Amino acid sequence: MLQSRLLPILLLVPLAVVASPVRDNDDSSLHPVFEAGVLTAKNVREQSTEFWRDHSRQQTLAKVARRDNRNVAKNVVFFLGDGLSVQTVASARVAAGGEEREFAFERFPHTGFSRTYCVDAQVADSACTATAYLAGVKANYGTLGVNGKVKRGDCEVDRGNRVESIAKWALEAGKDVGIVTTTRVTHASPAGLYANIPDRDWETDFGIRRDGCDPELVDDIAEQLVYGEIGSKLKVVLGGGRREFFDRTPDPETGRAGFRSDGKNLVKEWLNGDPGEHRRYVWSRSELLTVNPKTTDKLLGLFEPSHLQYNLDRISGNMHEEPTLAEMVNKATDILSQNPNGFFLFVEGGRIDHAHHENRARYALDETIQFDRAVFTARWKYSEEDTLIVVTADHSHTMSYAGYPTRGNDIFGFAGTGTDGLPYSTLSYANGQSFEDHFGAYSEGSARRDMRTMDMQTPRFRFPATVPYSTQTHAGEDVPVYASGPWSHLFSGSYEQSIIPDLISYAACFGSGPQACEGAGSSLL
Repeated sequence: MLQSRLLPILLLVPLAVVASPVRDNDDSSLHPVFEAGVLTAKNVREQSTEFWRDHSRQQTLAKVARRDNRNVAKNVVFFLGDGLSVQTVASARVAAGGEEREFAFERFPHTGFSRTYCVDAQVADSACTATAYLAGVKANYGTLGVNGKVKRGDCEVDRGNRVESIAKWALEAGKDVGIVTTTRVTHASPAGLYANIPDRDWETDFGIRRDGCDPELVDDIAEQLVYGEIGSKLKVVLGGGRREFFDRTPDPETGRAGFRSDGKNLVKEWLNGDPGEHRRYVWSRSELLTVNPKTTDKLLGLFEPSHLQYNLDRISGNMHEEPTLAEMVNKATDILSQNPNGFFLFVEGGRIDHAHHENRARYALDETIQFDRAVFTARWKYSEEDTLIVVTADHSHTMSYAGYPTRGNDIFGFAGTGTDGLPYSTLSYANGQSFEDHFGAYSEGSARRDMRTMDMQTPRFRFPATVPYSTQTHAGEDVPVYASGPWSHLFSGSYEQSIIPDLISYAACFGSGPQACEGAGSSLL
């Protein structure tokens, strides 16, 4: 197996600012690059039959030569791109370097699609889906770690209706478990790993009281992270959400009070949790980078009061004390790798989703690029022989990638002209707040505003929405699954989202279901 390492240059490369497509020619020998509307020496080859036939033959032979990896997965890294729809992946490719660009996860040998609906909803949220892809049970909209018998907002949950997540299976097998996210660590997706709660919004005791329930009977999500059966055993937790752990204690960056109403300082309580352990709490990038993996028993990093900043804002605001997703993954895996039994790491690129909710496609596509860099970090560090990496999404979004733009056209630009004589953008949304930006006040009728008069270069530009709504909604189509490593071929096809944790546990030989090490196919028998 490759030693756990990372080329220093990887994290020193300036992060892409997605203002307009920047062409990356690293694959130019196979994938020529176009200039919009211009025939160049680089794309002349694509006019020939031989180019495409040769390309197809190479890809066919590579697929034929591939053999299924039936080793037992010592390590598992589960990447969740929140809201990472197929349209997001395709348009982010263009933003990252061109239509022919491939992300690291797109080079994985096996792909599939998962169905994302909730028990009570056609279009899912991040809570019921987290319960599906982390615990193997479909649940109701807005609920976490409970089955479909529990309705959102129920004040009490019968213990028999709580479900176990894949984190418990990994811990019982002697592996270490960690979480890395660009959202609050108490947000729906990461909380699916350790929380059992009837409402995803109950991140603190205040939320429980607000909704008329008793926090003495229901432990909030932050409290479950510190004291819960699974949360208390997590080796590494990195992300945002300081405000959920403090009461009136001033935030070290903003000076604002926390959101708790019970007088608790959960970070202090976490630090005092086990006198026999060396625990480390950090809230800045500088502190994170100084953490020694060999002498750290547990690490908690909370880098923002709420979610981490968008990468583009981090760059433009010179926020050097906020780590990138790739940096957090690098440190987390260094620590988790100290366990000879291996590890399970959950990684969320959560702000893809938030940007889509705001109709801000530039942010969403850049967050996708940063997400891919984190995937590359993990895949580069660990061998496919013993480390399974799964990349997927919880749900889709309504962003559309449409029209007839010329090859090489700016993905954030115009795709053509409508029958009203006005240009329309390649990217747009089915609904959201940006409706009023583009269609004006209702008194002006339905005529579109001329986008040429708008500042489309700012990352905060909101792309058109065709229906006014308080926030852009999720979408209901299937989402992609990409897999690399032991038993990654199991992730091919179309299936329910809830099968994913069982496929992982099969490959890694933990949990109560079927396991690879019980069959005749494992090379480690």
